[in-house]
Parts: sequence; structure tokens; C-alpha cells
Amino acid sequence: MKTKYFLPLILIILFACNDNTTEPTEEFNFYGLKNETSQIWKYTSVDFDKDENFKEETRTKETVQLIGKKVVLGKNAFVLLKTYQDNTTREDYFYIENKKLYAHSKYITPNISAQGIDFPINIPESWVLIADNVQSQWDIVSVPITDAPISTPFGEAKINGTLSIKGLKVSSSEITFANKKFETMPVKIQYQFSGKISISFYNNDLNFTITEKYVYANNLGLYELTREPITITIPQLMTQTFDGRKTTLIETLNIIID
Repeated sequence: MKTKYFLPLILIILFACNDNTTEPTEEFNFYGLKNETSQIWKYTSVDFDKDENFKEETRTKETVQLIGKKVVLGKNAFVLLKTYQDNTTREDYFYIENKKLYAHSKYITPNISAQGIDFPINIPESWVLIADNVQSQWDIVSVPITDAPISTPFGEAKINGTLSIKGLKVSSSEITFANKKFETMPVKIQYQFSGKISISFYNNDLNFTITEKYVYANNLGLYELTREPITITIPQLMTQTFDGRKTTLIETLNIIID
């Protein structure tokens, strides 16, 4: 089967509470924010397969810059401008409160148009919890999907079900950057789809989980983001494995590293 038909499914579905809490001894500075403008983070990103072989031909560079603050949905948010290698840009909004990092919901809503196919999923505009220095796991949002169309080699299909997005705090460790050590807070965000896929002659279950791992470094910012490879099986029709992608911080500007 050709990958191009099913790649939109991955891009579309990608859009992280219990009583187990650990109270930190001090505030965790997710983005190393010390001013309101000019701080810059430079990253490199590359695809890798399920055997952790990196594909250098896919490597790109991105730059993220703090460009100021803006009131968004009643919160005084800081604005991060991301510039991709092809010079396209996007703005994301965040705020930090009570040892938690919140993002505007569009941060977990991807570009849902790919290969000329639109997948109509709407996440209500809101603030969502991305990283928590207190809770060990939490619910982010649950999105119903009703008769969402997608093209397949077998004809037009419809998907029905629920996309649940959850967050999970995982064990921390130290990283070394610019010859200095930093405490980290790794967080996993899981996108769990549970539902059905139907074609004119076929109807069956469709269930999968996509996992992203964010590693925040105290007083530095987002150090690493990894989207793990995923295998999707449509019973009796096909199994497709998709590469993961790793983004790593390589340089900072105008950030004071104490």
C-alpha cells in the first residue's frame, strides 16, 4: 500500500488526574524566561525509524523566538514565534501558573490538511495543561470525531471515535548543554484514538496511540521533543509503520545560562 494515502491520518490525529503528586521544592522555570523579547532557541530536527536509525536527508533547522506578551483568552501569555527552514512561521502562546505550563489549544492542533485531504476536527479554543510539576498524570482534552472523511487505496473511508489527549510526567534526569548541567522535567503527551473506520464494503475497529516526549530544562527551555514511531493496523487490510521525529536544542541567544 502507498504511504501517501495514510500519512494524512497521522498528521490529522496528532493535535499531554490522578492523586499521585510530588510537590517540588522550588519553582521550575520551563522556558528560562528572564525578559520579554529577543530570547532565541535554535533546534535541529530529523526523522528516525523504529530501529532508531536516523535519516539525515530529512534533517531541518528551526528557530523559536520570544517576541513579547499578549493577552489571550484572559491570560497574559508569552508569545513564541517559530520559523521553519522554509521560512514559514507560526505563533504559539503559553503561560506559567502554579508550577504548571499551559499552552493555547492550537499548540496541540496540527495542520490538518495534507495531500489535498481535509480532516475536519475542531478542538475548542482554550488553554490546555502541557506540563505539570506537581501531578504525575492528567487529562488534557477529549475530542469526538464523527464521520471524518479520509481517502484510502480502497476508496473513501469515514472515521468515527474519540481522540483523548493525556499528559504524563516521567522520571527526570540531568542534561548537559553549553558545558553546564540542567535539571529536566520530561513529559509525555499521548494521543489515543479509539473508534471505527468504515468503507463501502468494510467496517472495523481502529485504535492507536501516538506518543510525544517533551524534555524541559530548568532555566533553559524546551531541550528536546521526540515523536515516537508508530505502527497503525487496519485489521484485514493493511499495517503501516511511520517514522518518528526528534527535535534537539543546539544553540540559544540572549538567554543567561547561570
